[in-house]
Amino acid sequence: MLKQELTNRMKQLQERLITNEYDAYIITAEEDIWYYTNITYKPEERPFFIIVVPEQTPTLLVPKLEESHVHKSIIDYDIVSYWEFPSSMGSNWYDKLNQLIQGYSRVGIESNVRADVYHLMQAKELVLEQLVEAQRKVKSVYELEKIRMSAKVCDEAMKNIFNTIYRGASVLEPFTLSKKVQTNLIKTKQFDPITTTLLTAVWNAPTSAMPHSILS
Repeated sequence: MLKQELTNRMKQLQERLITNEYDAYIITAEEDIWYYTNITYKPEERPFFIIVVPEQTPTLLVPKLEESHVHKSIIDYDIVSYWEFPSSMGSNWYDKLNQLIQGYSRVGIESNVRADVYHLMQAKELVLEQLVEAQRKVKSVYELEKIRMSAKVCDEAMKNIFNTIYRGASVLEPFTLSKKVQTNLIKTKQFDPITTTLLTAVWNAPTSAMPHSILS
């Protein structure tokens, strides 16, 4: 089911490229790359790209360090790797990227690209766009089911906490209960701790009246 979902997402994006008259499209943000590939990673200072072209297999441009890791992708991608600093001329990420897009006249790039990355790109016409953001706003049946599952996990966790908490309990006790929920999701492979941020915590009164507070 996930493979079909990822295939559909990429196909929809490629259709949007045709409609908006783009020869190619570049995706750089970690969460957007995960959206299309299900690959989890932390880019740190090493940029990572998807180059999408209508009716062609997308290309992943990745650091040499991540080359073996990205082969776990669920759908097909061409993989190109680059050497990190200090790299020889022509083997760093911007040389590799510019080589991949040099044959295209009109290239779109998702507008959440880092400024330092954007300024090293060279294309005949490079356009900031929000095609991925627009696509992600419309949830598929698969995504709606995942949202329902997440809500159910939250409901069950809160029910467990309410059934076991008592007046005078320390912050540590409900925190431990909620942390068990996260641990169980990881053990059952329903939660990826690398790509998902999840805070499992309970603040006792009077701090509970301040939802954005952090206990000191």
